[in-house]
Amino acid sequence: MATKSRQNDGLAVDRPEAFLKREHAAQKAGIVVLVLFVLAGMAGLFGDGPLSDSVVHNGAVTVTFERFTRQTTGTGLQVVADTPTTDGAVAIRLRREFLDDIDILEVRPANALKRLEADVVVFEVPAARGQAFLQLRYEPKRYGVLRTDIFVGAQPAAHVRQLVFF
Repeated sequence: MATKSRQNDGLAVDRPEAFLKREHAAQKAGIVVLVLFVLAGMAGLFGDGPLSDSVVHNGAVTVTFERFTRQTTGTGLQVVADTPTTDGAVAIRLRREFLDDIDILEVRPANALKRLEADVVVFEVPAARGQAFLQLRYEPKRYGVLRTDIFVGAQPAAHVRQLVFF
């Protein structure tokens, strides 16, 4: 069995070469994991960063939300809908299973939640100068991926996908 030790060290312990190779591979893997951890933090996985927020544009609907969030922390999404009408109410619909996975903390404007249907939740928000705004603050109930589709009028759905970690 081949061993290796330092030539000038009187306290050196002979170690098998196979052990040294495994030790070197473990050190390289540890360095890679630490670098990935730092890059993920810089990208926004653990807070603010260039990749932490996401904006989805779909037709006249714009949804802004945090791409990554924690299960125990409040987060939110904001829906801005361009409408052809300058006054009146605009119906914004979200998939009902999304609301089953969250605890709603706040809805702006207040009293915008109008009704629960079989597969969607309907919010009615006032339109001013051709735009309607809806802001939801919520706390996820579970970790994993939260998904929902947001519908405004006859526009195609805006798809929201949010990663929740513990």
